[in-house]
Amino acid sequence: MKKIVSLFCLFALLISSFALMASADPAAVPADASKWDGVVPAANKDYVFEGEGTEASPWLIKSAAELAIFAANVRLNDKDTTYSGKYFKLTVDIDMDNKEWMGIGGAKTNSDGFPTTAEDPYLFSYFAGIFDGAGHKIYNFNLATSAEVDVEIKDENGEVVSTEKQTKSIHQQGLFGWIVGATVKNIGIESGNVEFNNNNRSGLLVGATRHGFLIDNC
Repeated sequence: MKKIVSLFCLFALLISSFALMASADPAAVPADASKWDGVVPAANKDYVFEGEGTEASPWLIKSAAELAIFAANVRLNDKDTTYSGKYFKLTVDIDMDNKEWMGIGGAKTNSDGFPTTAEDPYLFSYFAGIFDGAGHKIYNFNLATSAEVDVEIKDENGEVVSTEKQTKSIHQQGLFGWIVGATVKNIGIESGNVEFNNNNRSGLLVGATRHGFLIDNC
């Protein structure tokens, strides 16, 4: 049974470049679940989560809003907000209310996350800490798998003459978009409806992984 589950999880993690509708049956949302308003906050490295970030006293994520702040910080692509070796613990069920979620880590819009030249930076952010869902669940989960971005229009000489709005895919998407040497455990996605359409390395729980990661009891 464990082997079957492991193979299923591997398949979910490696979804890429084809359309897939992933959905879960509707489930009753607990009355005390924290409901997300869909607001993607500005990253705030100085935000103070309750706790100390240690195994004995993990940083507590006590609301949907705090989960969104956590995600925004990881997506800063800053060494301090990979939270390497730091511990987080979820203390509440989350109702995403079908609002589009940007993953905890992941690539920038329309990038596969890797540089095109040796001088380019990597274009992804990642989580490297330990996240314990403590048995809590995510309800009405929905992912942002595309976004409208400004694209520069250039003439034959390579000069920018205008910009236009274009819809681009978001790669490395999931509740966690990209994890590196991280642990994600004891969390469930109970219900939701997510459509993947040409989103490389995307999945429901985790989009992409590297370097000794652990996904346990999810």
